[in-house]
Amino acid sequence: MVRSESCAQRFAKGVYDLGLMYDYGRGGLAQDHDKARIYFKTAADLGYSPAGEVLRRLDASRASQPAMPADSGDRSTDGGGQPAAADAMRGLDASQGQK
Repeated sequence: MVRSESCAQRFAKGVYDLGLMYDYGRGGLAQDHDKARIYFKTAADLGYSPAGEVLRRLDASRASQPAMPADSGDRSTDGGGQPAAADAMRGLDASQGQK
């Protein structure tokens, strides 16, 4: 039982890492914030708590942004072209003592 739980946690972290790769457009993947969000949600559903924290921060970030016209481009950046999850990760790193 412990071994299967360990595998599940590693799988969840891998799903989360894939979300980060899509969010930043790394590892040969095109930047895709919608896919990133799906992977973060999946990892959170699998019990990987950092993914849940990123989702909460992304939701808070989106809620505080004014509505933008549909043709204004990607709404998942921080306005400077950085993925919205980057802000979430900076906050997560700060709350965990820069792990």
